[in-house]
Amino acid sequence: SARAAAAAGLSADVGPVPLRLGAGVDGLIRIRFDTPPELSTGDPDAVHFVADDRRDLVAARDAMLEGELIDRPPVVFEVVGGDIFVAAPYCPAALREGAGLRDWSGQDKQALGAIAMSRIAPFLKTGRRHVRQIDVRLFAPGSPRSRAADGARLRAPAPAPTLDEVTAATDLALMAVRRG
Repeated sequence: SARAAAAAGLSADVGPVPLRLGAGVDGLIRIRFDTPPELSTGDPDAVHFVADDRRDLVAARDAMLEGELIDRPPVVFEVVGGDIFVAAPYCPAALREGAGLRDWSGQDKQALGAIAMSRIAPFLKTGRRHVRQIDVRLFAPGSPRSRAADGARLRAPAPAPTLDEVTAATDLALMAVRRG
């Protein structure tokens, strides 16, 4: 509780957790390769921003507000060891289906991973070849997404926003058990 946190000397902050349409989540996509990826252009140690033009930002924001995914969202990526981490900042918190909303499914996350890969593929010497695994996680904007020094473990991930509190609690418990 907030009172217990304050007594322990911690600040309690619920942060910007969007549980409604009109708000977004950040997608963090980890792309693992069989062989370390090489960039065809730019500094391999830099953080790269990919957007065709300003209209990409506007289209991504508008799609997020409508609960939709788009084919060409702006993304930010960096190479960490043998992996590439891609941030997709304009993901909808809930997806529109007909007149209602629904949570993200595994297929939706796969689609976001494929979209992210398509956005960064032109910057890779090998393109889409040698991809071993794509892992997609959704976070509330501003939540901790720091990686350990080796880039292998995400620390303190916030569960993805959901319309179903029971599923969110179950996901959080399973995440805690898996991480020890």
